[in-house]
Amino acid sequence: MQSIFEEFISWLKINWEYIIDFVNLLISLLTLLIAFKIFNRFSFKNRVLEKQFESVSDLINILQDWTISIHAKGIEKEEDYFSTGWRVKFFDFKSLKKRDDFKGLFFDENILFTQEWFEQNPLIGLDNNPFLPKSISKKIEPFKIWLPTRANPQFYKKVIYINLDEFDTSVRRYSDVGLICNPREKCFKNFETFNDMCNDLIEEIETWLKKYDAGDIHLK
Repeated sequence: MQSIFEEFISWLKINWEYIIDFVNLLISLLTLLIAFKIFNRFSFKNRVLEKQFESVSDLINILQDWTISIHAKGIEKEEDYFSTGWRVKFFDFKSLKKRDDFKGLFFDENILFTQEWFEQNPLIGLDNNPFLPKSISKKIEPFKIWLPTRANPQFYKKVIYINLDEFDTSVRRYSDVGLICNPREKCFKNFETFNDMCNDLIEEIETWLKKYDAGDIHLK
């Protein structure tokens, strides 16, 4: 038994350098494997983050180029008929409520959307983009219009029409055929709710950009 132990010790002495080299090689391989896994993990995260930045950048470009037409008309104080129109850049909704020239829009009546909005709203489908951050996607979802019904503006004492880029004050254009509503959906509640939806989306984009040190991007 003693001789076997002595032989083992002797073998260790003879092969010690080889054993050390083998252990070092094994440690190096394990370190390399761990580093490779960490690199892959962070590399994948970086690729996903790049895709997210790309998606958010595309969204910002869409919103910066988007002008919303607003047309308010009706009867004020039982006798005074009014009809006014505005064209608003999307990111201007951040300060809209503070501006005196827009205060007349914030009355508690349901708003209507044109058929063009329903069919061509540039936000349609963007919330389904897998690379768009979930927090931003959730703010886009309320802009969807499900099961709209034909609206008759005669039912409203005062009404606001929301349209896409081109503003048209033609009464004929805004006939009951071209207007839609669904009072059960958030976006149809009133203009203040619609304004809040726009602001929520803008604020969520700004929050996400700040989270990744890109908060100095000027949204306008």
